[in-house]
Amino acid sequence: MAENKNPSTKDYSEMTACQLKNEDPSPEADKIFKKPQFVCGLCGSKTHSAANLCNPEAL
Repeated sequence: MAENKNPSTKDYSEMTACQLKNEDPSPEADKIFKKPQFVCGLCGSKTHSAANLCNPEAL
């Protein structure tokens, strides 16, 4: 049986910072950039989770 998901609900937790910069502003997506603990060694983006960076390094 197929799982019914709300199509308007996106899961930003697995998206990279570069992908998120191309998305429409969203309070859910903004949470990823609050209290950054990692920086991308390629683009310099800072996020709370290493999962959201292509080349994460701890701050």
